[in-house]
Amino acid sequence: MWPLFIIGAALASDCDVAALQTTLDEASPIAVPRAYVNLAKCDMDAAKKQAGAALKRTLAGSDANEAVLAALNAGAEDEVRGWLKNLEPDQRSRTIKYLGRNCKNSKQVSDFFVISHD
Repeated sequence: MWPLFIIGAALASDCDVAALQTTLDEASPIAVPRAYVNLAKCDMDAAKKQAGAALKRTLAGSDANEAVLAALNAGAEDEVRGWLKNLEPDQRSRTIKYLGRNCKNSKQVSDFFVISHD
């Protein structure tokens, strides 16, 4: 148990939020999702703050689905809802399906579906 804790602490301390935010700001629309996911892995509060701007520049697709999941886990439900509204129906369906497959693993995703349904 201790080695895993030490590794996790080392990874967290190696995280450079400022550098990750710069990478996100400079990323092309194709690279934004991966940059956003990396930021979310490092700092969920920073990811929540950057979610709106990042999603506005994100193209739909499998990488975008991971970014949407990261945004929901960071607490950016409104930003995700706004991004989904701007997708074409087929793209929206694929993203909703992806999130549905992750519903069991994320309380934030299940809450997102419940709140969106109400």
